Amino acid sequence: LAVFKRSSAYIYNIDPVQTVATMTREFVSHTIGCVGRRAACKVGADIWFYSDGGVRSLARILSAALSVNCRTPTRNPSARLYPAQSK
Repeated sequence: LAVFKRSSAYIYNIDPVQTVATMTREFVSHTIGCVGRRAACKVGADIWFYSDGGVRSLARILSAALSVNCRTPTRNPSARLYPAQSK
């Protein structure tokens, strides 16, 4: 279960035999979150979501957390769609 807040994201590992109190939470990011409800969708085995910095991939963020060398800047597609608002 992926949980997005405005400036953070978490993954809860849900096991039907566990209680809610014993479920584990994996921290994804304290700086990247989702802009609001209905701003995330499943794409294949990944979850894409719209953050303040543009469209993000949960799988890419998780892989970047494992290896610092995987990080590359993500372009902000909203700059092309809404140029007056992105400044």
